Amino acid sequence: MPDTPTPAPPETPTDVFGQFCRRYPEDEAQRRLWHWFMLALTGGLTTLDPDYTNKLIAFYENLEEVISAVYDLHALPAEPNTTQEGGPHHA
Repeated sequence: MPDTPTPAPPETPTDVFGQFCRRYPEDEAQRRLWHWFMLALTGGLTTLDPDYTNKLIAFYENLEEVISAVYDLHALPAEPNTTQEGGPHHA
């Protein structure tokens, strides 16, 4: 019987953030997000309700902060794993 490959362990949020940061430098991520935002707005800005437009702008501004936070989190030194056997989280 052929060996079945072992499935990869689920990715942690830190893994996902790391992959994203390696794939897209922060300035590129910000630029791509801005481009997407401008395309969304220019596609029909005149037909959008002003309240919805303001909500969309606030959403964009919040996403910018999230992207910066992702890079800040990714730049932090790794914490030691305290959940291994004998660590403080095990009985």
